[in-house]
Amino acid sequence: MKRSNYQNHQELSDRPSNVGMLPDTFFRRVIFGVATIVGVGAMVILGSSCGKKPADQSGQNAAVYPAPTAQQSAMPSAADPAANAVTAPVPAPAVVQPAVASLSFPVSLLNLTPKGAEYGTLPDPEKIQTDIGPGRIDTSPIRNNNNATWFWPKALKIVKELPPENFAFQEGQAYSSSMTDKFVSEGFFVTGVGLWARTRNMYHWIEYDIPQGAAKFSADVLIGDDVFGWFAGQKDKVNQQFTFIATVDGRQVARQGATRLGKLNGSGEKLIALDIPLPPGAKTIRFALEVTPWGAGNKNIELIVAQGTFKN
Repeated sequence: MKRSNYQNHQELSDRPSNVGMLPDTFFRRVIFGVATIVGVGAMVILGSSCGKKPADQSGQNAAVYPAPTAQQSAMPSAADPAANAVTAPVPAPAVVQPAVASLSFPVSLLNLTPKGAEYGTLPDPEKIQTDIGPGRIDTSPIRNNNNATWFWPKALKIVKELPPENFAFQEGQAYSSSMTDKFVSEGFFVTGVGLWARTRNMYHWIEYDIPQGAAKFSADVLIGDDVFGWFAGQKDKVNQQFTFIATVDGRQVARQGATRLGKLNGSGEKLIALDIPLPPGAKTIRFALEVTPWGAGNKNIELIVAQGTFKN
């Protein structure tokens, strides 16, 4: 919000002199001389007072008034006469625009910083999971499995670069969603932004500020190859049931559910291709994963928002 400083101006008008009314010239000269001496003395006293720096009293009120912040120090005090003596207006504070406003289109989602992210456990209609809420992972009935309750730091996994061309997993090693520097879908390394659920009934979302002027967002949402998660090494096929949701300023703009049966590691695939028109002035876009309470599956679900791009 802009601020303006106002400066008061006062015009002094000449007033008619009454000296000419004195009948005697001698008395007029005496009175004029006395008035001149008094006026000069007052000017000297006032000039001396205005040029003197007030005594430092910072220690006197230190316990009562905390030290001013840098912003407060830069602002003139209303009680300070100097506040009205400023001839140049104080610059208005800079309006902070989102960093994405200065980028040219198309804008890659990977070049933006997430606005927020959160994971947790939804209320369980079957009352099996009791550790619910944001930041909670209830792996009932195996609640003491610490590996299963670990999550990506800050609820984020963003992979911007592919591994070197000669990279290969060591013998006996397979891709895992817990790897924070890689995504694999359909046997291929990919870049993108991740969503993750480690057990039934979980949710995870991530959201971004929309670049100013963006009119469309496009991306491919992929399913990751790791379906076993903290059951790594399992040989039995698993089931998955979940929903991907995209919202713009809280309004749902895309939704895709899936029920996948009899899956093994390496069975990733494309879930949905996004082509979302953005209304003028759109502020925030959110991508979310919600997993059902289906107890016969949902051991590990990872989605990747790949090739996300804003266009004008």
